[in-house]
Amino acid sequence: MNLFGVGASEAGLILLIALILIGPQNFPQVMRQAGRWYKVARAFSNEVMKDVRAAVDEIEQEVTRETGDLQSVRELTAGLDADLRQVKSEIRSIGDQTSSVARGTEAAPGGLPAPTPAAAPAKGWWENRDPNDPFVRLERERAAAREAALAAREAAPAVASGTPAVAEPSATDAAAAPSEQKPDEAVS
Repeated sequence: MNLFGVGASEAGLILLIALILIGPQNFPQVMRQAGRWYKVARAFSNEVMKDVRAAVDEIEQEVTRETGDLQSVRELTAGLDADLRQVKSEIRSIGDQTSSVARGTEAAPGGLPAPTPAAAPAKGWWENRDPNDPFVRLERERAAAREAALAAREAAPAVASGTPAVAEPSATDAAAAPSEQKPDEAVS
């Protein structure tokens, strides 16, 4: 028995002091009254403990639910991360294939011969779009930068050997150049 931190030996000492102070005639009435107050205090203590336990259980359940929600979010993000890595690797492999085809080191898909950069001018989705669209401008700038880098790579071996680089005319240059053929020199 332990109520409010008072053990059995301490309660016995309190009863002995109460017997001496109150006297043997009034002691049974005082003890009945003390017993009633003890029951009330014990009931109040049990009710408070019950409420505290209920609140703690509710908090534990909420934490468990939130932990479950967080776990499901973690699983979802782990799945998305795996999917993202897979898509990223697929995009890289497609980019590598495209780069190797553009460089002419590998056959084009479908067994077709790889186009040469001079024979196949760069065309893209942006050709027939609004020229004021920022994405179109960006794509055109990228295409121009790729063409400049390709021309620089082609000119680099010639510069290293001391031979002047001669640019091959592209299909667009041939179409844009005026005809140097005279009318009387008709080709039959």
